[in-house]
Amino acid sequence: MKHLLLTLITTFAFMAVLIVSAPQVAAFDKQVEEAVVAADWNKVVESISPTLGMGADFPSRLLMMHACRATNRNNSAERQLDIEPIDKDRLAWFNWADSMRAAHPENTPVLLLWADARFKLRRVKEYQDEGVSLPLASASRAIDLDADLAFAYKVRGDIYFGERRYDHALSDYKKAVELDPKLVEARFNLGTTYEQKGEFDQAVEEYTAALKLSPKFAKALTFRGAVYREQEKINEAIEDCNASIKSDPTYVMAHFVKAMTYFQADMKDLSIESFQAFIDAAPPKFARIARNAQARVKMLEKAQDY
Repeated sequence: MKHLLLTLITTFAFMAVLIVSAPQVAAFDKQVEEAVVAADWNKVVESISPTLGMGADFPSRLLMMHACRATNRNNSAERQLDIEPIDKDRLAWFNWADSMRAAHPENTPVLLLWADARFKLRRVKEYQDEGVSLPLASASRAIDLDADLAFAYKVRGDIYFGERRYDHALSDYKKAVELDPKLVEARFNLGTTYEQKGEFDQAVEEYTAALKLSPKFAKALTFRGAVYREQEKINEAIEDCNASIKSDPTYVMAHFVKAMTYFQADMKDLSIESFQAFIDAAPPKFARIARNAQARVKMLEKAQDY
């Protein structure tokens, strides 16, 4: 049985239906674009960071997310996704990547960003050309150009994962880890892929490996806790959720997994408390999961009345 956290997050990630409108293009200054072409992800982070705030646009946050993941700033990467994107911003991200590819057709990081942007628009544009996945073709071309770039295999693995081709995703993530044993995101994604396949022991092993590299990686703590819940290791699951909340209070899914763990253990009061903590802190992108939490709270409260 697929565990609830991964199922809900995966469903959320792929549920949006995009609306094609007039072309929108993200605006990045020349310094940022030169850093992308040079694969200087630290420079990208330094250049974008001062512009990020509550009102920062989605393309800036998405580019920052990729730069943070490439440089193992894992909690910072997750924070870039707190806002709710709108259709024109997803189109702006793709159109910027498309313009970059037109200017730099054989540049590895540009091809990888284009692959990511194209994958996000698969609902409204032709996704394949003569049976070939366009995002995969772009990521594969990047690997042809630099077969020793771990991040390229990580990105292609993400696309395979999104296409539910989990064995291919595993192969790419393993290659990424082989090339760069310190690439935390590849280790973490190995865990999510094993988890999706129901191979929970291997998932725990990979999440633990990611946490050895980045002990305060809140998402890895939460996902490992969710697997422990699947394995009915209640104490370990709660411990991981508490560690996640302490490491990064903004990663609110830890409250949801904690609540589900208490729910599974029939600890009603603690379950309600954790569900409510999630509901109170959940950003708009988790509205569907918040409704699920609210329904469970009502059910638990009703059960307490008897």
